Amino acid sequence: MKKFKNFLGKVPRWLKVAVPLVLIAFIAVFVVIGSIPKSYPEGAIVQGRNESYGIYYNNRAFVEYSTLDKFAELTEKRIEVTNNFNTYREENYYSIKGIDPDYAIVRRNVYAGLTLYLSLSEIPLFKGEDIYEDIFHISENTENYCYLKVKPGRYGGYDYYRLKGELNDVFREFFDYINQADFFYKSDVEEMKDIALESNPYYIEAEFENKFIYGVRLYEGGYIIPCGAGDICQKIPEEMYDKLKSIMDNTENGEFIDNTRENYQEKSLDEFDNLGELEKFVPAYIPEKAYVFGRGLIDVNFEIDSLHVYYSYDKETGEVNGAGEISLVYEAVSGNNYRVMIDKDSFKSYWKSKTLVKPEDFTEEWLLENYEDTYLIHAGSDKEHRYYHYYFTVDFEGFYVTVYSHKVEPEDIYKIVKSINTGN
Repeated sequence: MKKFKNFLGKVPRWLKVAVPLVLIAFIAVFVVIGSIPKSYPEGAIVQGRNESYGIYYNNRAFVEYSTLDKFAELTEKRIEVTNNFNTYREENYYSIKGIDPDYAIVRRNVYAGLTLYLSLSEIPLFKGEDIYEDIFHISENTENYCYLKVKPGRYGGYDYYRLKGELNDVFREFFDYINQADFFYKSDVEEMKDIALESNPYYIEAEFENKFIYGVRLYEGGYIIPCGAGDICQKIPEEMYDKLKSIMDNTENGEFIDNTRENYQEKSLDEFDNLGELEKFVPAYIPEKAYVFGRGLIDVNFEIDSLHVYYSYDKETGEVNGAGEISLVYEAVSGNNYRVMIDKDSFKSYWKSKTLVKPEDFTEEWLLENYEDTYLIHAGSDKEHRYYHYYFTVDFEGFYVTVYSHKVEPEDIYKIVKSINTGN
């Protein structure tokens, strides 16, 4: 006992205080865990926990549902989310206006893309309204109805349509019906056990005014699975299924929508919104000739091979501020290409070169002294020709234009930069 007292006398005072506090915290955790209900109301349908995507908020597992329009005005505030991924890109998660974050949250990535995550597991469900109304408030908020149908062709995929005119009433009646339709376990229906693996469903979606989207999957025979769900389903009458299918199979019933929810590679800046001042830094000049091995200087057609726009956003609210960076890649023949990257001072561009030049100092002489690489070619009857590769950034005081070129003539690189009309 005396030895124990001597030992305690040597223990630092802060440790004597900390240990009891830690023990109290552990006891509190066990009490909370023990208080979590182990049962659900009689007759309730409950999905199992789906942890396939490793996203957690309030100890609830979320699964990725879809991408949304990056300009959708639906983010509310930043929330702390844990995940099982080691990502090198910045990602932030947000609650959604008017929707409980225990069931739906959104993620923004460094390019401002917006992804929806759902958590519909481990909750008691009886009728469709337990999801469609109590969580998403579809009848109150829907502005348009949309649908996705399987694309014809070898590689499949989906075409995305927005329903036209009076046909919206048919889809409204459909949601009214499934609001009152009972849920049951998919595993209890023989024809539903493997249907997700054997057939491609239609997607019927409700689109809100703020561009939030939620919907269901419609399978052959009139079976419905709520998106974000896997264990549960519903059933609609055969005549309702046939009516919905006939509407969605007729392309004249819907307005085809180019899917602007994602930052696809486009061919024109007209495809993008909120470009702001960055747009005026896009060079107007496009070369029309290039030196091609074995053929000399020939006429070529430089076209945009890929185009990306990256947007900045407010970290606390998730609201998109506007374009922060534009990347254009022009391609011609035999590897002749050049990239133009335009970005704001506040945007951390991966492509920004260490070789900086002011517009007033940018001359043809400067180009011949500041190339990235150069080499001569001698082949057959071709005359001696020198190739230049360039990688430099023009500093426009708050805006930067980076040029990276491969087998493009120096005089054309000069004309590309000089064709930038900033309006100054």
